[in-house]
Amino acid sequence: MNDLPDTEKTNPDSAGLDGKTPLEVVELMLSQEKRVPDIVLGAAEEIAKTAGWAAEAIEAGGRLIYVGAGTSGRLAVLDAAECPPTFSSEPGQVTGIIAGGGGAVITAVENAEDHAHAGADSIRTEMVRKTDVVVGITAGGTAQFVIGALEESRRRGAKTVLVTMTENATAAEFADLVIAVVTGPEVIVGSTRLKAGTATKLILNAISTACMVALGKVYGNQMVELRPQSTKLKARAERVLAAVTEIPLEKARTILLGVNYNLKVAIVMKKCGIGPESAAARLAACKGILRRALSSDWGLAEEKDEV
Repeated sequence: MNDLPDTEKTNPDSAGLDGKTPLEVVELMLSQEKRVPDIVLGAAEEIAKTAGWAAEAIEAGGRLIYVGAGTSGRLAVLDAAECPPTFSSEPGQVTGIIAGGGGAVITAVENAEDHAHAGADSIRTEMVRKTDVVVGITAGGTAQFVIGALEESRRRGAKTVLVTMTENATAAEFADLVIAVVTGPEVIVGSTRLKAGTATKLILNAISTACMVALGKVYGNQMVELRPQSTKLKARAERVLAAVTEIPLEKARTILLGVNYNLKVAIVMKKCGIGPESAAARLAACKGILRRALSSDWGLAEEKDEV
């Protein structure tokens, strides 16, 4: 039993789980889950290093690619899917690969994780190259799909990272960097959708968010790169513009309507007193980083327009 991954071991705290009331089960689960953030915090340096690698990769035209099976794969796809609407990342800049293909997001394909060649094939299909960063996620550290993906990614010259919830993971030998977060045995033995899943979500949130902050996708703590394609997001964009430029909400709405809800252009227009074309050019010259565009002397000699 000692050679089992930590995630497959029995949790003594949950012995007799089937005899507990729903309230007792919930209290036990949450008491276990609340330990997870502090455990993840212990890997902050490795998580930050991964985020830095990802930012460098994307800036150089590469990608951040997550690979996982089961819960790990679903969380990979979820985090990747959130990047375009949150940060206006380009399609494919952050990608999630799940063993068993897209259908496995909805319906479990339990044996999909057993095939290293399938993981390698997914990397070949994705045409991974040396400018990419590939993050393999396997709670128990043994998923062959992830091992195959990491091995093929390394062969292609990409940086490789392993996210795992166990010590001495088998997959570690194929990773340039290991994020090992030992969350311990689950309340239900082997159910890594629980603490391991929580830890994975925290780690991926931190990687993608820190990466995008480094790329200038956030101004202060405001989501200035959002794509406001819904009523809710349009209202959020209006609030952000009003807060950043200290103008009434109605004025913010009028400005945004005039620039098709391009929030960064609207902010530069109002802050710098220039028109939309000049604002867009200024942002382009500053690689889209709003703070640079607002603090730079670029374009100050241009004729200012009232906005």
